[in-house]
Amino acid sequence: MSLYDRKPLNHYDNYQANVGNESLAQSDVALISFVKQTYQLFAGSLLAATAGAYIGISTFGNIVSQYYIGFVILEFALLFGLMFAKSKPGLNLVLLFAFTFTTGL
Repeated sequence: MSLYDRKPLNHYDNYQANVGNESLAQSDVALISFVKQTYQLFAGSLLAATAGAYIGISTFGNIVSQYYIGFVILEFALLFGLMFAKSKPGLNLVLLFAFTFTTGL
């Protein structure tokens, strides 16, 4: 039994008989797709935060330090906007990357 086995133990015998099949169940494909997309978004947000940190240190360091409270308010506004824009596919990605970029500043 694998660590990532999501089948219940009482159905393990039925699952063991189907292990030899090459095809994945539809739910397994959906789970793999979801995990792949999650890691892609995580990597993209880390990249945006890294770009924000680089720009914040090199270019906008003085501006960020002078108007620190303004950037904190902007961060909270982006966070709450992200919470309310869950159902808008393009806007939620823009807000996610803007939030991580601003956090990096």
